[in-house]
Amino acid sequence: MEDDLFLVRRAATAGESVRALRRAGLIGAAVGLLLNATPAVPLAATTGVIKGVVINQSTGEPQPGAEVTLLGALSDGSEPSQEKVTTDPEGRYRFADLPTGSDRFYALDVVHDGGLFSGRAITLPDDTDERPVFDTEVRVWDTTTEPTAILMARTNLFLSRGDDGTMDVIESVRVNNLSDLAYIGRGMADGGTGDGSTPSLGFALPNGSTKGGVEIFDSSLELSGLVETDFGFGITAAIPPGETSITFRYRVVGSTGSYNLSRTAVYDIVQFSVHAPEGFDVRSNRLQPDGNVTVGGIDYTRWSSEEAIEAGNQIQMVSVQAATGTSGLAGWIIGAVAALVILMALGIGWSVRKRGRRSKTTRPRPTRTDLLTQIAELDVRRDRGEITEDDWARLRRELKERAGALPKDEVAR
Repeated sequence: MEDDLFLVRRAATAGESVRALRRAGLIGAAVGLLLNATPAVPLAATTGVIKGVVINQSTGEPQPGAEVTLLGALSDGSEPSQEKVTTDPEGRYRFADLPTGSDRFYALDVVHDGGLFSGRAITLPDDTDERPVFDTEVRVWDTTTEPTAILMARTNLFLSRGDDGTMDVIESVRVNNLSDLAYIGRGMADGGTGDGSTPSLGFALPNGSTKGGVEIFDSSLELSGLVETDFGFGITAAIPPGETSITFRYRVVGSTGSYNLSRTAVYDIVQFSVHAPEGFDVRSNRLQPDGNVTVGGIDYTRWSSEEAIEAGNQIQMVSVQAATGTSGLAGWIIGAVAALVILMALGIGWSVRKRGRRSKTTRPRPTRTDLLTQIAELDVRRDRGEITEDDWARLRRELKERAGALPKDEVAR
C-alpha cells in the first residue's frame, strides 16, 4: 500500500528528460544500455551511434525482421527526426551519424508480431573526444489478443479535494498478464495496425465529467502516449508477461458536493478499493467499509470490494465531500441527498449495497474468476517467498488449465 502512494507522490525529477521526450510525442524501447566508444572525432563528439540487437523473450533468440524506429528531438520538442530499419538475420540494427548533445533525446520503438515495445529515452553526450556508441538490447515477445490473459490484480483510488469544487483522483493499478505472451489488445484482432494508434490496454474512467484529461504519474512500462476510448483511455505499449503497474491522475467535476466515480469493469478485477481522507464518504453497490489506513502520513477510510469483479460489471460509486465552516452540516446533508439522487438514477439504492454481500457458501465450486483470483494470489505468495518456484509453476499451470476450460460464468468441477 505504501508503494502505491509513493508512486503517486513521486516528484517529476528523475526521468524528467524522458517526460520531455514523451511531450515531444516520441516513444522508445531501449533496455540494458551499455556505453562504448570508438575513435572518431577529435576534441568534441558531434555525432554518435545507437546500435544493438532485438531479443525475442518468447524464444530466447535474436529476432530478425523486427521493425525498429529511432525517434529524436530536442528537449523542447523542436528538430524532430525519425529513422527506420529492419533487423538483420541476427536481429541486429544500427543508426549512425546521429547528432549529440545533452538536450537532444532519442528513443527506440520496436514493432514485432503486432506489438509495440517502448522504452526509456537516451542521449548521446557531446563532451567527449571520442564518438559515443550506445549498444542496446531490446526485448520483445510473441503476442496474444486474448483478453482472458489480463487480470487487474489490484485497483486503488485515492481521493483528495481539488480546485474549483473538483475532486482529484489518483488511481494505482496493478495488472497481471497471466500468459507467456505480450498482450496487445482486442483491437489488434479486429484489424489494428500495431503502429501505436491501437490501444493495447484500456482503463475505465468515471461516468461523470472529468476535467483536464489524464496525467500519468508512474509506470513500469514506458508509455508512448495515450489514446481516447469510449470508456476512458488506453495505452498502446504491449503488455509483457507478469505484473505491470500504472499510476495516473484525473479530476472529477461534482455537483453540490457529490462526485460520481462509477465505471464499468473492462477486465476482471481481483480487488477494488477507494481511499477517502477526512471529509469524504463513499456510497457504492460493490464496496464495503474496510477500516482505516495511513498511507504517506495521510489517514484514509478505505472501502473495498469483498469479491472479485468480473469484466463488464458495473461499479457504482459516489463520493460525498463534506463542506467546511458553519454550513458544514447543511453542506454534508445536501451532498448526501445529491449522492442518493445519483445512485437512484444509476438504478441502485442502499438496499442493493446490502444485497451485494453474497455468501460464498451459495457457490461451493469456484468460477473462472475465482480461479483467476487464486492465480493472482499464488503470484503474490511466490513473490513473498512463501512458496517454492517449482510448486508455484505446478499450481499455476493447473489453475490456468482449469480456468481456460471454463466459460466466464460456469463453475469448475
